[in-house]
Amino acid sequence: VPDPIPNAPADEELSASDIADLAGVSPSAVSNWRKRYVDFPAPIDSTGRWVRFRGEEVLEWLTANDKLPEAAGPSTELTSIDDVLEEVVNRTRATHDPLESLAVAGAFAATLVEPGFYSESVLADLSELVGQELGQELRALEGTEDLYSNLVLAEEWDGYEEIADAVLRAADRISTSTRNNEGTTPPEVADFIAAAVAPSLGEHMEAKGVDPADVTPDAQKAWENHYWLARSVYDPCAGVGRTLLRAAQEHDDGDWPIHVSFFGQEINPGAARVASLVNRLKLAPLGDGPTDIVVGDSLQQDHFPDRKADLVVAHPPFGLRLPDGLGDDPRWILGNPGRDGSFAWIQIALSKLSERGRAAVVVEPSWAFRGGPSRELRAALVRQNLLDGVIALPRGTFLPDTNIGGLLVLLAKDRSNREPPREPGEVLFVDWTLPNEVGSPPPTAGQSFDGSFWKHCFANWRDVGTAIASWEGHLLPELTEEFKASPGPAYFRGAIEEFSRRHEDQPEVVIQTLGNFTSVNFFTEQATYEDIANNDFDLTPKRYLAFHSGFGQGAVESFEEESNRTVLIAEEATTTAKATVAAMKPLAAFYAGQKPDRAPMLRLTTLGDLQAAGWIEMIAGRGTGRTTDTAATEDTPLMLTSSWIREMASGKAPETHNLVAKSAKIPQDSLVKPGDVIFAIPGSDNGQTAVWTATKTALGAALGFGLYAIRVNVDGGEPAELTPDFVAAWCRTGHLSHQVHKFSTGDVLPKLRWRDLQRIEIPVPADAAAHDWFTKQVGLHADLRTSHKKLSMLVENLSAAESRFFDSLIASAEIADDERFGV
Repeated sequence: VPDPIPNAPADEELSASDIADLAGVSPSAVSNWRKRYVDFPAPIDSTGRWVRFRGEEVLEWLTANDKLPEAAGPSTELTSIDDVLEEVVNRTRATHDPLESLAVAGAFAATLVEPGFYSESVLADLSELVGQELGQELRALEGTEDLYSNLVLAEEWDGYEEIADAVLRAADRISTSTRNNEGTTPPEVADFIAAAVAPSLGEHMEAKGVDPADVTPDAQKAWENHYWLARSVYDPCAGVGRTLLRAAQEHDDGDWPIHVSFFGQEINPGAARVASLVNRLKLAPLGDGPTDIVVGDSLQQDHFPDRKADLVVAHPPFGLRLPDGLGDDPRWILGNPGRDGSFAWIQIALSKLSERGRAAVVVEPSWAFRGGPSRELRAALVRQNLLDGVIALPRGTFLPDTNIGGLLVLLAKDRSNREPPREPGEVLFVDWTLPNEVGSPPPTAGQSFDGSFWKHCFANWRDVGTAIASWEGHLLPELTEEFKASPGPAYFRGAIEEFSRRHEDQPEVVIQTLGNFTSVNFFTEQATYEDIANNDFDLTPKRYLAFHSGFGQGAVESFEEESNRTVLIAEEATTTAKATVAAMKPLAAFYAGQKPDRAPMLRLTTLGDLQAAGWIEMIAGRGTGRTTDTAATEDTPLMLTSSWIREMASGKAPETHNLVAKSAKIPQDSLVKPGDVIFAIPGSDNGQTAVWTATKTALGAALGFGLYAIRVNVDGGEPAELTPDFVAAWCRTGHLSHQVHKFSTGDVLPKLRWRDLQRIEIPVPADAAAHDWFTKQVGLHADLRTSHKKLSMLVENLSAAESRFFDSLIASAEIADDERFGV
């Protein structure tokens, strides 16, 4: 990880934030000192973004002006290890690096634990870890000896674990306070990684209380063939050791000592010291298993060139671009990564694997879809059968306090000869951004994954072949057959209720089975090489999960049920607004007269096919050269933005009008014409697609970033049934928003690539009767809107009703396609 931000040593350079931490004030206070005191130390170099000061000068000025926090007097109140460690770090902040102080303080606390069987070897290792005799090192931290007098610790192993946990918590606090969180991996991220690399029986059959042979044949198969435990674990960017520790814990069954070796590198000396301490304390019962974490930059030099590992884990720093001079590294087994830091870490992991080795590396989301050399390296991963899985992590897990979730890339060298064997391209894509429980909100970075229902789905797919969540849900085949036998999605809810009633004597099995069904059908998807190649080796998980955006939105109702629902709403609204009676009665009669056997038929095609046939034109917004300059000339086009479209779609009048800068050159055929159906890509909230049909007021406007327009060529011949009104109604459905979310790239500013826009499926009326049905529906709605501007109950639900009708008909069309092709 990057060099640590110095916090006190006099020979280091300090930023304004470091000075604030050192003095215990806010950065704004430091800014005021610079303005108020003429003798405040001058910065070393004011050019560039970061201003630095000489640590010696700053420390001297803070001391002379009494700006350093006063040291607390001897304490007789501190009895918890958390309080003691925090006090030691605070007292020594002006003279020592906080992580260095923390490591020494934690090691000294371990000497106070009641000795036991493991103590002699543990204390010998700790003395070596801190680099000096513990007593001498502690005395160097002047004024801290008194803090341990009332410390209460558990005996031996429990005491060591208590200290290790407290050291990790203190390291998290230090990381946050110094604004350098790249030195520590959040607990939830370590949980994600550990869950993915765990053996399929990592849950130990509910804490080793169940014989696998008594559960399912799959469990027996896993026990016999896949209970593989790593004997060596490596982390090239170890931080404070949490990821290394959690991965190791998943490979210890707890019943007998497993001699596992742990090794890694860490560029931050203080973090490396903490990692060595924590891992030795936590792994004390493993006896001979050594912990070897050295200080060094893994990108520049491999300190363990001759050592291989059964398991490699890595949570690298975010957005790292590689320096020059690394092109001929023998570890680049797939190719030169160029400036791509993520591919450097992936290849470092691969180069360290043993013959049966596995690896897990966290990368930024853009790694999955970047073009150029990165695309070729992704293709090489797939073709050489090294890629095992890609898991989408919740937002904020890769880079805390942001919307960036990250991807967990799973690698393996034994895919072709393990059980079950995997061919190149047989990759499992998993989405852990969806709710941990059905009906709950999506997880965020601050939520621990350790107890999540879904955490073993990847390991079970890898080792058994099915991405189930739990061995106890063994009724999955029965439930799956019931869903296949259902006439359509509208009947799924009834199938679940009937299944639950039939097995009401096994409520836990029912819950676990429903969880397995959700895991297999919603959270995961096994791709083929053809699937990945067709997506141009874009490895974004949501591209492969068919029901990604539909999760939690409920089943699609049948056409008959939607008609009945709309009839009821229309009839209720008729009694509340006399002004709408004349327009509403024919509408109610229209829906009441619908019968399932006379439902309009749709056929599915793609936007690209319609464009190739000349039936539509597509326009993608550029968003280049936007300005709010009111002095722009009258011929300067209006720039439509996503927020502007959303307000227009909701019936509001946008207040801000952005103009295209004079320097921007936008083709005339890309400017908006009346009748263009414009939709805005949903943001990170995964909301509904905003749709607006352009009027004369937008004539000649340009589309901003994230906006797309479909222009129907009404004079272009077949299909005459395709109209702007029809396209606009479809754009409001979940059918489009699900595809947009699936194909879009980027978290902060999502967009659709042109080739993906062309791949989007769109329904068109199958015949003139279907066209007439939709035309009449739209006409009746228009009459109602005209007759009564104040929206009644029906009018408020028009868009939703149209969307539901579309969804029910699209579901019928998809089922018809499946039946036609024998699916």
